[in-house]
Amino acid sequence: MEHTEDDFLKRARQKAITLIEGGHTQQAALLILAIRNVTRLSSIGTNHPHKYEPKQEDL
Repeated sequence: MEHTEDDFLKRARQKAITLIEGGHTQQAALLILAIRNVTRLSSIGTNHPHKYEPKQEDL
């Protein structure tokens, strides 16, 4: 199953919320920084969402 960048970002944001609710603020902060970097870098390229398969350990 292919995932778009938007799918990955939605799942990552939800994971960050779950981490914060569980008291894991440091891990959530790192994930939020990663989300910001991906969002910023993707806006530099084309307007097409990139297709890729996120690995299970990414989430």
